[in-house]
Amino acid sequence: VGWCSCSGAVLPGEPSVLDLFPRDRATWAFTDMTRTYVVGEPPAEFAEWHRLGKDALDRVVAAVKPGVNGRTLMKIAADLFEEHGHPTQFTKKPGEVLDSGFFHSLGHGVGLEVHEHPYLSRVGDDLVVGDVIALEPGLYRPGLGGVRLEDIAIVPDDGIDVVTEYPYELAP
Repeated sequence: VGWCSCSGAVLPGEPSVLDLFPRDRATWAFTDMTRTYVVGEPPAEFAEWHRLGKDALDRVVAAVKPGVNGRTLMKIAADLFEEHGHPTQFTKKPGEVLDSGFFHSLGHGVGLEVHEHPYLSRVGDDLVVGDVIALEPGLYRPGLGGVRLEDIAIVPDDGIDVVTEYPYELAP
């Protein structure tokens, strides 16, 4: 069981963010995965965002283990983006609404709901063995679009088991 809300043409050089969250018919459990594609040559800025997004995802995956708080994980991704001049939830001023940079959380739990505890955000939850989590760093800017890379992982006793097996390339 899946869902898609799509419209318009796929144009060369413009990003297409595909967020898939199918639900298993037998267990009713969700999964969640996002990849970003560009038909043709991506703008240089966009290719850099994709590189940073993959780097952020790799850094977060390396830090996941039982007991780590979701805020700590989000801060790892945010610190990388901030080092490269992008605003994040940690740098915004009180009351400010971000429309660019890393303006959403790092991720969330996945199960009978597509978004559930534990949350990996400015107000994070501690991870426990058996948590199924979505990790989804992203960068965006009005007028250009955005990039998001999202994987599903399980938190075992000693780290992380990434279960998403799908390429990260920008080319569809």
